[in-house]
Amino acid sequence: MRPPLHSRKPHDDEQQQQHEKKSIYISPEFHGVVVMDDNQKSKKQRGATTKRRLMFAVVFLFSTHLLRTYHTWVADLSSSVSTATSTTSADAEHAMEEYILGTEDDSLGTKFDFNLGKVDHWCFGGDDDSCSCLDPTEAVGHLRTKDWIHAHQINKDLINNAFATLEDLLPPSTDDDGLGSNLSESSITIGENITTRNDVDVVFLGDSITEEWNGWSMGGAWGGRRFDDIAHVFETMFQKGKGGEVEALALGISGDVAPNLLWRIQNGEMPDNLNPKVWWVLIGTNDFGKHKCSEEIVLMGILRVVEEIMHHKPDATIVINGILPRSSRPDGKLVGGDDKNNDDDDDKVIDFWPAIQAVNENLQKICEKHDQLEYFDADSIFIKEKRSKKYIPSALMKDRLHPTALGHKIWGEAIVKKLSEILNRDKKER
Repeated sequence: MRPPLHSRKPHDDEQQQQHEKKSIYISPEFHGVVVMDDNQKSKKQRGATTKRRLMFAVVFLFSTHLLRTYHTWVADLSSSVSTATSTTSADAEHAMEEYILGTEDDSLGTKFDFNLGKVDHWCFGGDDDSCSCLDPTEAVGHLRTKDWIHAHQINKDLINNAFATLEDLLPPSTDDDGLGSNLSESSITIGENITTRNDVDVVFLGDSITEEWNGWSMGGAWGGRRFDDIAHVFETMFQKGKGGEVEALALGISGDVAPNLLWRIQNGEMPDNLNPKVWWVLIGTNDFGKHKCSEEIVLMGILRVVEEIMHHKPDATIVINGILPRSSRPDGKLVGGDDKNNDDDDDKVIDFWPAIQAVNENLQKICEKHDQLEYFDADSIFIKEKRSKKYIPSALMKDRLHPTALGHKIWGEAIVKKLSEILNRDKKER
């Protein structure tokens, strides 16, 4: 076997040549110039080469270890993301059904289980930290927001005026100091549009979609009566004095989520003397869009509101309106888009529709289990299909979130039909 190069002895002629040759070598250990023969230089270079090889081997092994660790981390992360994604879609319905449907009576006195410990994740993205969700079981009011407080007061004035007699609506005589009024300043402002109503058939509870039926947003603090066309639709359908088939109140506040609505009905918007035959609840879209909550949290928030109404108004029928479809895509498509006609960045678009469907399907199942509850599906009103793609026409929702006057009209006609069925049924049962 041939010995390694560094251990081989040179032949005589090689030794002679090496003695005759001298080289100038700059040693890294010294700052000066030393004279070395080729044999010395070769040993020095071979030593340096060996060190470099050892260092390369160490670096290679360490890099390999890091690479394997990275791949393991990526695989674990992908698995976690996949699990979270599946939970927010196909498994979401099963998860919600497991802890809400078919449970025993809990401390709140209903068959809804509000155990937050059973919630898989709070946020729409599958985690617990990337959202600003409120506790769905607790009432929360915007008590430091002047406009919100104003809107809440407007709703309470609407309730008071609904039971007012003609004498109540007339300004009372003032005393010597010029003071005295049985209506707040806000209710006097809206008094021109209110008729005398002593028998309310239905009260609508919700957010901006409900509030716009009155013609304003945030109690009129945001631009006054901005939605006169929508208000006209409401008046002609839900005020008997103006040709409507039923008498209704619309109590909504723009931007509200379920815990906000819960606070409102606990603080004046569901008084003991307000006993309509039907309470119509539409809430939840802001829990998704504003706070990015998970399906579980949104569903629990809606049911907590329903539970409150069931407890205080056991003789009334409660209609849960499914969360209306929404889209953040310019073309109005609910899922995906047409790349040829859509300039939006898919990474910035959140498709809430699959999550909304999961919540609505569970709401429908829950309503089927309780005689006091009814479910109303408005999907077919606002969703159309073209080339196998479902979308929201701009004629029905210009911003793909709030119904237009036309959208309210078509939706309102379907609501009146549903209400007539409920009211006629109640008459027969009496």
